[in-house]
Amino acid sequence: MTNSELILGELGSLKPMRHSFNPPVSDFVSPVPPTETMNYLTVWQKQGVVMVVANDGYKQDGVRDAWELTAYGYMYGQQLGVYPVPEPPPPGAGGLPEAPQDGAQYGRQSASWTPIAAPSTDDLVKKSGDTMTGTLVAAGNPGVTVSSGGAELSFSSFDRYLYVGGNCYGIRLQGMPGAPKELVFTDQGTAVYTKLSINSSGDLIATAWIGPNAGKTVNLTAGKWA
Repeated sequence: MTNSELILGELGSLKPMRHSFNPPVSDFVSPVPPTETMNYLTVWQKQGVVMVVANDGYKQDGVRDAWELTAYGYMYGQQLGVYPVPEPPPPGAGGLPEAPQDGAQYGRQSASWTPIAAPSTDDLVKKSGDTMTGTLVAAGNPGVTVSSGGAELSFSSFDRYLYVGGNCYGIRLQGMPGAPKELVFTDQGTAVYTKLSINSSGDLIATAWIGPNAGKTVNLTAGKWA
């Protein structure tokens, strides 16, 4: 190795190295003349290879400053082959221990590895459509919007109903002028099929589709079938 490489090799320990003529103190042990060592250190400082740091033992040895390799200097020494590029440590060597190798996912908590349970797909509602097996409770003041044409909110079982409770609640049918706004009531057991609608005058009209009054309508204000 050249003298410069010998000096870089000692600086590769990444510890501050003292080198002083007065008092005559040096941490370098390479067989390089002290003056030549100082010349290299001075030039490298200008090039950003080394930097001057405070010597912690100044009160004991009288040496105020020390030399330390910079990150750039360490890379420079690696490129010259002065010291090898360190191999990455094996898993679990130093730092945090490796998580258990049992196929589960783990997170770090309270200085130990804690299993992380994967979310169950049964607890997620699919946007493409899904089936609820229990009660859906929407707290607060939510709303349900059915925006696509021809869509409907339906209950397949005959003993299901839509309940709106509380004070000042109701079911509102709203649409463009002239568009049908209907409430349909059906009793499959007696074959009765009646709908409620609003005419252009704002009257509430009941129309029987099936049953003894099939095809007839009644203006609820007048109170008789027409």
